[in-house]
Amino acid sequence: MRYNFLAIVMSISFIVIILHIALNCMDISLVDSINAALPINNGQNKFIFKAWDIKYNPSNGDIYVVNTFSGNISVIDNSSNTVKATIPVGDGPQDLKYNPSNGNMYVANTRSNSVSVIDSSSNTVKATIDVNFPWRLKYNPSNGDMYAAQPLLGMVSVIDSSSNTVKATIPVGKDGTPEELEYNPSNGDMYVAITDRGNISVIDSSSNTVKATIPVGFEPSSLEYVPSNGNIYVANTRSNSVSVIDSSSNTVKATIDVGNSPKDLKYNPSNNNMYMVNGNNISVIDSSSNTVKATIPVDDGPQDKYNPSNGNTHRTNEFSDSASVITKAASNMDAIKF
Repeated sequence: MRYNFLAIVMSISFIVIILHIALNCMDISLVDSINAALPINNGQNKFIFKAWDIKYNPSNGDIYVVNTFSGNISVIDNSSNTVKATIPVGDGPQDLKYNPSNGNMYVANTRSNSVSVIDSSSNTVKATIDVNFPWRLKYNPSNGDMYAAQPLLGMVSVIDSSSNTVKATIPVGKDGTPEELEYNPSNGDMYVAITDRGNISVIDSSSNTVKATIPVGFEPSSLEYVPSNGNIYVANTRSNSVSVIDSSSNTVKATIDVGNSPKDLKYNPSNNNMYMVNGNNISVIDSSSNTVKATIPVDDGPQDKYNPSNGNTHRTNEFSDSASVITKAASNMDAIKF
């Protein structure tokens, strides 16, 4: 019997990626200090694909929650902390990004191979863009476009913000799996984590071509730009380390040992530190010396977003179909502001 090799490879890649999602969703803890618990997802689909991502919209001041398994977006009113709208999008929404060039929200729908564009004024879908298995989205302020990582195809699509059409497709990682994106304002380039190849592809924003490939650790899973030193930091999940990329030379200038299974990086502008979210603790990295200065024990796996309009922290709770609002006064996350 003859098999289609490409179909087999894509099927295996899909299984690996979905397994990665499932493992990251497990063991989600609720917080003690809750000001309000908001029912989302219509109380349905008691499964691991729940409130997967949460973003603040500066155009209207509301919080947007991605409900992956139900294929919609919940809009939380910032003043009343109630769900004001539920927006149907594509199948399997995975990532959500705000586009400051047009004030709209963009949603990556993995299972329907599309990107939905939500009008912030009406909270309705104004455009649907064909993109094959979009996984992560990132806005590029140097050219005003939205970039979509497509791990099953080993490429990144560039979406024109004015026309909401795909203007370019960029092969990255030598048939690897691009999963994470980060823009670097120091040089105007876009950085792409090729998870299964252990390297970072650097896309030139003016030509939309790969200008450099940087080897890092095993399974790079998160990227973060640090304005205090102009470098890009990479979380290497299977290496238990963070790579520091020099923006001028696009080479690794430092490797920092952190906790087990590091997955998410955040920069704190109030103290110029990097916060590395590991499996059950947070490593605090001094960006001036690139050393770990503290380790903070925390619960496993919740996703938090800081709301600058009211100082509260919004947390998604995958297992309970809810989003929690943690008041500024009660939150120990206030110094970190995820």
